[in-house]
Parts: sequence; C-alpha cells; structure tokens
Amino acid sequence: MLKTYFPIALLVLVKVLLALADKDYYWRDYDGTIPEDAVIGGRDNNNKNIYIGQAYIKDKGLVVVQIDQGKRSVYAEMDGIQLVDQNIKILCGPSYQFYWIPSNLSKLHTDVKEKVLVVGGHEDAAKRYFVGRINCADGFCIGKVLEQGYQDRSVFYGVDRSGHQLKTDSYEVLVNEAIINVRES
Repeated sequence: MLKTYFPIALLVLVKVLLALADKDYYWRDYDGTIPEDAVIGGRDNNNKNIYIGQAYIKDKGLVVVQIDQGKRSVYAEMDGIQLVDQNIKILCGPSYQFYWIPSNLSKLHTDVKEKVLVVGGHEDAAKRYFVGRINCADGFCIGKVLEQGYQDRSVFYGVDRSGHQLKTDSYEVLVNEAIINVRES
C-alpha cells in the first residue's frame, strides 16, 4: 500500500517545491540601477515607477524606504529624517504575487487576518516594520507601517520626495499572496 502512495506523494512534493521556488521574493543590493525583477510600489505624479527599498541605519535598524528611479540616495525615517546613500536594498521577485490592501490605525489586525504582510525592516530594539504606502501630493509614497504591539494599533511613517516626514493612520499595506496560496494548497 505504501508503494502505491509514494509516487503520488513525490509528485505533490515536487509541485510544492516548484511553487515555492517560483514565488520567492528577496532584497537585492541597490547600486542606483533598477533590476528587471524589482517590485513596483506605485507611480509618482510624472507616471514614473517608484520602488520598495530598505536602508540600514547604523545602531538603529533596517527601515523601509522609497526608491525613485534615477536616484542613488533615499530618505529614511528613523528618529528623524536621514538621507542615505549606502547599505540600501531593493525588493525583487515576481510582481504578480503582491497586492496592496487599505487599512488604518485601529483595524490593521483585522484587515490582514490570515494574510502575510511583507516585513520590510526592524528597529534593533526588535520592532518589526511592514511595507506600506500612501497617496501623497506627488504620487504614491512608500514607507513603514510600525506595528504598535499590544494595543493592536499601527501607524504609517514615511518621507515625501522633498524630505518631509509623513505620518498618518490610514494607509495601504503590502501583502505577499504567494505565501498565502502555498499555505492553502
């Protein structure tokens, strides 16, 4: 009886492994060039793509940043605004596996129930940041959604293209659909 099920189990295992290999995303070092498989985070008012990035701030952590096409440096919001031009990564992978869902300060925990948010960074003190975006004056702006912990409240922090801090309690968060689909299979 075991011999009968072995080929079927092997086929299912191969199918799951192929699905996982096709749906991985990763953070690639950013050198000013946008990779072909970079995940688009939205568009600015000039209809140019914006991208999702991470910047490492020494002794602070890894923060979600916006990468604008043609620019090497990024603004990072971590204990104030910082202009960063090194230790930057860009989110890459199959774009079809991501989607944005609207949420706000008080209902993120219910809006994303049974969904997998893309973790975009952390503070060295162990707070996680999710990838978020808002529609601001000059198009979409990418930033971090800081999980506030026991109060189940989350808020968006980001920086606009002029270097001004953005903070709001209504935003969109990035979901990785690939992980959801693999878990449901």
